[in-house]
Amino acid sequence: MPRIITRQEGGIVPLTHTTARVQRPSMWLLVHHVGECSGTPRSGWSDAQHMAALQSYAKNVGKTWEYNYVITAPNYYIWEMGGEFQAAHCLNANSWSYGVQFNITNCNQPTQGWMDSFRWLRQELVNRGQLHPNHQVAPHYRMRSTGCCAPELAENPRGGWNSPTGQGALGNVRPELLVPWTEFPPPPVPEPKKPHEDDDGGGW
Repeated sequence: MPRIITRQEGGIVPLTHTTARVQRPSMWLLVHHVGECSGTPRSGWSDAQHMAALQSYAKNVGKTWEYNYVITAPNYYIWEMGGEFQAAHCLNANSWSYGVQFNITNCNQPTQGWMDSFRWLRQELVNRGQLHPNHQVAPHYRMRSTGCCAPELAENPRGGWNSPTGQGALGNVRPELLVPWTEFPPPPVPEPKKPHEDDDGGGW
Protein backbone atom coordinates (compact mmCIF):
# COMPACT_ATOMS: atom_id res chain seq x y z
CA MET A 1 0.00 0.00 0.00
CA PRO A 2 1.49 3.40 -0.94
CA ARG A 3 1.90 6.07 1.72
CA ILE A 4 3.40 9.53 2.14
CA ILE A 5 6.83 9.85 3.74
CA THR A 6 6.67 13.10 5.71
CA ARG A 7 9.50 15.64 5.83
CA GLN A 8 10.16 14.73 9.43
CA GLU A 9 10.20 11.00 8.76
CA GLY A 10 12.33 11.21 5.63
CA GLY A 11 14.89 13.62 7.07
CA ILE A 12 15.80 14.86 3.56
CA VAL A 13 13.60 17.91 3.02
CA PRO A 14 13.89 20.80 5.54
CA LEU A 15 10.97 20.96 7.96
CA THR A 16 10.40 24.71 7.70
CA HIS A 17 10.29 26.96 4.66
CA THR A 18 6.98 28.82 4.39
CA THR A 19 3.67 29.06 6.24
CA ALA A 20 1.48 29.82 3.23
CA ARG A 21 -0.86 26.93 2.44
CA VAL A 22 -2.28 25.97 -0.94
CA GLN A 23 -5.92 26.96 -1.39
CA ARG A 24 -8.22 24.22 -0.01
CA PRO A 25 -9.74 22.39 -1.65
CA SER A 26 -7.61 22.90 -4.74
CA MET A 27 -9.09 22.26 -8.18
CA TRP A 28 -5.73 21.60 -9.85
CA LEU A 29 -3.09 18.87 -9.62
CA LEU A 30 -0.16 19.41 -12.02
CA VAL A 31 2.09 16.57 -13.17
CA HIS A 32 5.86 17.10 -13.58
CA HIS A 33 8.87 14.98 -14.49
CA VAL A 34 12.65 15.39 -14.49
CA GLY A 35 12.98 15.84 -18.23
CA GLU A 36 16.60 15.61 -19.31
CA CYS A 37 18.06 12.17 -20.02
CA SER A 38 21.13 13.13 -18.02
CA GLY A 39 19.09 13.57 -14.86
CA THR A 40 17.85 11.11 -12.28
CA PRO A 41 16.76 8.44 -11.65
CA ARG A 42 20.03 6.56 -11.82
CA SER A 43 20.49 2.82 -11.95
CA GLY A 44 21.30 1.25 -8.61
CA TRP A 45 20.16 4.20 -6.51
CA SER A 46 17.62 3.83 -3.72
CA ASP A 47 14.52 5.98 -3.42
CA ALA A 48 16.20 7.97 -0.65
CA GLN A 49 19.26 8.65 -2.83
CA HIS A 50 17.05 9.89 -5.65
CA MET A 51 15.14 12.14 -3.27
CA ALA A 52 18.34 13.49 -1.71
CA ALA A 53 19.74 14.34 -5.15
CA LEU A 54 16.54 16.15 -6.09
CA GLN A 55 16.55 18.08 -2.82
CA SER A 56 20.18 19.09 -3.33
CA TYR A 57 19.33 20.43 -6.80
CA ALA A 58 16.25 22.26 -5.52
CA LYS A 59 18.23 23.92 -2.75
CA ASN A 60 20.92 25.06 -5.18
CA VAL A 61 18.36 26.80 -7.42
CA GLY A 62 16.59 28.45 -4.49
CA LYS A 63 13.52 26.18 -4.44
CA THR A 64 13.78 24.39 -1.09
CA TRP A 65 10.23 23.08 -1.46
CA GLU A 66 10.06 22.85 -5.25
CA TYR A 67 7.18 20.38 -5.47
CA ASN A 68 4.40 19.44 -3.11
CA TYR A 69 5.02 15.70 -3.51
CA VAL A 70 7.62 13.57 -5.28
CA ILE A 71 7.39 9.94 -6.42
CA THR A 72 10.71 8.10 -6.68
CA ALA A 73 12.02 4.79 -7.99
CA PRO A 74 12.64 1.91 -7.62
CA ASN A 75 9.97 1.46 -4.92
CA TYR A 76 7.66 4.33 -5.96
CA TYR A 77 7.78 6.04 -2.56
CA ILE A 78 5.79 9.26 -2.16
CA TRP A 79 7.79 12.02 -0.44
CA GLU A 80 6.39 15.14 1.13
CA MET A 81 8.27 18.21 -0.07
CA GLY A 82 5.97 21.21 0.25
CA GLY A 83 3.00 19.04 1.16
CA GLU A 84 -0.04 21.18 1.94
CA PHE A 85 2.11 24.32 1.84
CA GLN A 86 2.90 26.32 -1.28
CA ALA A 87 5.73 24.90 -3.38
CA ALA A 88 7.60 26.42 -6.34
CA HIS A 89 6.53 24.09 -9.12
CA CYS A 90 4.62 26.47 -11.42
CA LEU A 91 4.96 30.25 -11.56
CA ASN A 92 1.72 32.08 -10.77
CA ALA A 93 -0.04 28.82 -9.85
CA ASN A 94 1.59 27.75 -6.58
CA SER A 95 -1.04 29.29 -4.33
CA TRP A 96 -3.93 27.32 -5.86
CA SER A 97 -2.43 24.13 -7.33
CA TYR A 98 -0.45 21.13 -6.13
CA GLY A 99 2.53 19.81 -8.07
CA VAL A 100 3.56 16.15 -8.12
CA GLN A 101 6.90 15.27 -9.63
CA PHE A 102 7.60 11.85 -11.09
CA ASN A 103 11.34 11.49 -10.56
CA ILE A 104 11.65 10.03 -14.04
CA THR A 105 13.52 11.27 -17.10
CA ASN A 106 12.15 11.57 -20.63
CA CYS A 107 14.18 8.50 -21.49
CA ASN A 108 12.11 6.17 -19.30
CA GLN A 109 8.59 4.84 -19.54
CA PRO A 110 6.61 4.91 -16.29
CA THR A 111 5.61 1.50 -14.95
CA GLN A 112 2.46 0.45 -13.14
CA GLY A 113 4.13 1.26 -9.83
CA TRP A 114 4.41 4.93 -10.78
CA MET A 115 0.76 4.99 -11.81
CA ASP A 116 -0.48 3.27 -8.66
CA SER A 117 1.37 5.61 -6.30
CA PHE A 118 0.05 8.66 -8.15
CA ARG A 119 -3.52 7.38 -8.19
CA TRP A 120 -3.36 6.56 -4.49
CA LEU A 121 -1.96 10.03 -3.74
CA ARG A 122 -4.80 11.73 -5.60
CA GLN A 123 -7.39 9.91 -3.51
CA GLU A 124 -5.48 10.55 -0.29
CA LEU A 125 -5.35 14.29 -0.96
CA VAL A 126 -9.10 14.28 -1.62
CA ASN A 127 -9.63 12.41 1.66
CA ARG A 128 -7.56 15.05 3.47
CA GLY A 129 -9.53 17.91 1.97
CA GLN A 130 -6.54 19.24 0.03
CA LEU A 131 -8.00 18.39 -3.37
CA HIS A 132 -11.58 18.87 -4.53
CA PRO A 133 -13.22 15.55 -5.49
CA ASN A 134 -13.74 16.95 -9.02
CA HIS A 135 -10.23 18.37 -9.37
CA GLN A 136 -8.40 18.62 -12.69
CA VAL A 137 -5.21 16.63 -13.36
CA ALA A 138 -3.09 18.39 -15.97
CA PRO A 139 0.46 18.36 -17.34
CA HIS A 140 2.72 21.20 -16.22
CA TYR A 141 2.65 22.67 -19.73
CA ARG A 142 -1.10 23.33 -19.38
CA MET A 143 -0.18 26.28 -17.14
CA ARG A 144 3.28 27.33 -18.37
CA SER A 145 5.31 27.39 -21.61
CA THR A 146 7.27 24.17 -21.11
CA GLY A 147 7.48 20.67 -22.55
CA CYS A 148 7.09 19.09 -19.10
CA CYS A 149 5.78 16.35 -18.75
CA ALA A 150 5.54 15.06 -22.35
CA PRO A 151 5.81 12.60 -23.92
CA GLU A 152 6.14 10.02 -21.12
CA LEU A 153 3.31 11.25 -18.88
CA ALA A 154 1.21 13.32 -21.26
CA GLU A 155 0.41 14.10 -24.87
CA ASN A 156 2.73 16.47 -26.68
CA PRO A 157 1.55 20.06 -26.10
CA ARG A 158 -0.37 21.71 -28.91
CA GLY A 159 -1.79 25.15 -29.54
CA GLY A 160 -2.41 27.51 -26.67
CA TRP A 161 -5.15 28.74 -24.37
CA ASN A 162 -5.85 31.58 -21.99
CA SER A 163 -4.74 29.77 -18.84
CA PRO A 164 -4.96 31.36 -15.36
CA THR A 165 -1.20 32.01 -15.45
CA GLY A 166 -1.26 33.77 -18.80
CA GLN A 167 0.60 30.93 -20.52
CA GLY A 168 -0.11 27.32 -21.32
CA ALA A 169 -0.75 24.81 -24.08
CA LEU A 170 -3.48 22.28 -24.73
CA GLY A 171 -3.00 18.61 -23.99
CA ASN A 172 -3.82 15.94 -21.42
CA VAL A 173 -2.00 13.55 -19.12
CA ARG A 174 -1.97 9.84 -19.84
CA PRO A 175 -5.41 8.31 -19.22
CA GLU A 176 -3.90 5.79 -16.78
CA LEU A 177 -3.26 8.64 -14.35
CA LEU A 178 -6.96 9.51 -14.30
CA VAL A 179 -8.22 6.07 -13.27
CA PRO A 180 -9.74 6.31 -9.77
CA TRP A 181 -7.83 4.53 -7.03
CA THR A 182 -9.15 1.22 -5.73
CA GLU A 183 -7.59 -0.94 -3.05
CA PHE A 184 -5.51 -3.85 -4.21
CA PRO A 185 -7.72 -6.95 -4.42
CA PRO A 186 -7.21 -9.46 -1.59
CA PRO A 187 -5.31 -12.64 -2.42
CA PRO A 188 -7.50 -15.54 -3.53
CA VAL A 189 -8.68 -17.89 -0.78
CA PRO A 190 -7.46 -21.44 -1.44
CA GLU A 191 -10.17 -24.03 -1.82
CA PRO A 192 -10.44 -26.69 0.93
CA LYS A 193 -8.48 -29.80 0.15
CA LYS A 194 -10.43 -32.84 -0.84
CA PRO A 195 -9.82 -36.28 0.72
CA HIS A 196 -6.77 -38.06 -0.74
CA GLU A 197 -5.66 -34.81 -2.44
CA ASP A 198 -2.22 -35.01 -0.85
CA ASP A 199 -2.02 -38.79 -0.90
CA ASP A 200 0.49 -40.74 -2.88
CA GLY A 201 -2.26 -42.88 -4.27
CA GLY A 202 -2.08 -45.56 -1.61
CA GLY A 203 -5.37 -44.74 0.13
CA TRP A 204 -5.95 -43.98 3.81
